[in-house]
This record gives sequence, structure tokens and C-alpha cells, in this order.
Amino acid sequence: MAHESKIQRQIVSYLKRKGYWPVKMSLTSENGWPDLLVIGYNHIFFIEAKSPGKEPRPLQIFIHEKIREFGHDVLVADSVQTVRDYLVPINKKS
Repeated sequence: MAHESKIQRQIVSYLKRKGYWPVKMSLTSENGWPDLLVIGYNHIFFIEAKSPGKEPRPLQIFIHEKIREFGHDVLVADSVQTVRDYLVPINKKS
């Protein structure tokens, strides 16, 4: 099973190659925030990296719901493929 930190590094590398700006959210002192803030052209979203089979903790789910209330997507990703699948319809709009 891949560790979350390894999955996160793979996701960051992929996003950078695709022209996105992933920002590690460890800059906040509050618990529960997603791992990454991702900035793209006309699109901002968040990613919570998880090992396969792992689910967000209750506090994370609460924060994710609040972020979604503000109109931003929060993607829980256990692989680069999850991110690719999410970006397909977004990239078609551009």
C-alpha cells in the first residue's frame, strides 16, 4: 500500500507537468484542511491525498463540506488516476 506522502508527491508532480500550481496546505495551523490547494486557469480546487482504502476523518469531512459550501471542489484522491479522471471534463472546457 502506498503511503499518503508518496501519493501526494506523485499528484503534485503530475499537476505541475500539466500546468497547475499545487500549494501544500501544511501552511495552515488548523487541523482537517485538505493537503493541497490547486490553482489552475479559472479553476481552484482542493485535494485530500489518502492511501487506497482510507477515508477522510470526521473533521476532514466537516472541513470538506464547508469548502464545498463556498463553491470549491474537494477531491479525495488515492492515486494520480483519480486526479486525471477529475480533470478530464475541466480540461475539455478550457
